[in-house]
Amino acid sequence: MTVEFADYPRDTVFNKGDRVTLNCNVTGVPRPQIAWKKEGELVMNGTKHTVTTYAASSRGYTASQLQIRQVTKEDVAVYSCVAWNRGSIRVWQATVLVTGTFYFIN
Repeated sequence: MTVEFADYPRDTVFNKGDRVTLNCNVTGVPRPQIAWKKEGELVMNGTKHTVTTYAASSRGYTASQLQIRQVTKEDVAVYSCVAWNRGSIRVWQATVLVTGTFYFIN
């Protein structure tokens, strides 16, 4: 069975200093794996980011959450939830913006 999104990260606007939480829940057989990327680069746990992923076996999905602490203009980016299993790979993207920050679109 291919990977399907049950819940996905959404484009959001936050205030500077806020804690940002992006959620991603997927289903599939075999149970999918999930990774988070920021502008195409893998997001790892650290002082700025926390990634929590678990199998919700009673509900039949894999759930993941990306938290960004004290958001600043450096956190403005496109974040991707990447989910995969033997059957497929799927990606859902969301843009995080911060109020009071100027954006240049090419």
